[in-house]
Amino acid sequence: MKKSKILVVDDQTWVRRMLLEALEFHGYEVFGASSGCEALQLASKVKPDLAVIDMALPEMDGLTLLAKLKEIDLNLRGIMISGNGENKSAKKALDKGAFAYLVKPFDISRLEDLIKTALTSRDLHREENINELR
Repeated sequence: MKKSKILVVDDQTWVRRMLLEALEFHGYEVFGASSGCEALQLASKVKPDLAVIDMALPEMDGLTLLAKLKEIDLNLRGIMISGNGENKSAKKALDKGAFAYLVKPFDISRLEDLIKTALTSRDLHREENINELR
């Protein structure tokens, strides 16, 4: 079975490293980037299924990055993470196409549940598109 590819984008090295290790432990193929530009370069090569993106990144904010990643793959699912727990930020992220929004610090099992749900949603959407083409 093919491993799902997850791109983790966070400028805080310890957060990125912790997420990469936890997600790799759960059986995903993981890739890390510390900025939006680095993430875009990496995404064009590895074609991730899902991205976990910090809202506050150098060079471009997380929502701008999500939009650019969706230009590479419209079916990509994005889970936004932030230290900002304001409902306004979460609503904006969801309105801009994020699959989910998590406030740091969060429980890794919660992220794992969201990833599974997001990947299932992606697979179902792909199947619907294939069936429409037939």
